[in-house]
Amino acid sequence: MNPQQPTNEHLLLIRGTHWNSGMSPAELQRTMTEFYAWVEGLDTSGILRGAQPLMEEGKLVSGQKGSAVILLW
Repeated sequence: MNPQQPTNEHLLLIRGTHWNSGMSPAELQRTMTEFYAWVEGLDTSGILRGAQPLMEEGKLVSGQKGSAVILLW
């Protein structure tokens, strides 16, 4: 892929281990059910190319106004 040529593909990074702080068990269950349904929908429609968890270690660095995000570890 040539970085100068735009594509319709995107990379989604989801990182964080404390996002569910303060959620009740019912809220957590509902949120996870909705998330997995969303991912399943991406897979069913052929959009999802793969999914792997990120390591807990690392540092996020973003460019000016969030223009670029790099995960360093």
